[in-house]
Amino acid sequence: MSGMFCNVLKFENEVKAAIQPMDHKNIDVDIPWFKERVSTMENISIYIWERMKDTMEDPDRLFEVTVQEREGSRVSYRGE
Repeated sequence: MSGMFCNVLKFENEVKAAIQPMDHKNIDVDIPWFKERVSTMENISIYIWERMKDTMEDPDRLFEVTVQEREGSRVSYRGE
């Protein structure tokens, strides 16, 4: 046991892996997951949640994903 809640570097890499497919993309066209969904902030948070669950070493530690477009405009998702 290291005494850490999580390794921040490892967590940062897991987050990057989850959001990287959206970087500089037209998500409605370039990401198959959004072909059947509207690219709302809510759906983007669900997409990130699902990718994090798939890429995290310990996905049970994932509590919440928050997407913020601008100050005062954000949505959080905690799974189903």
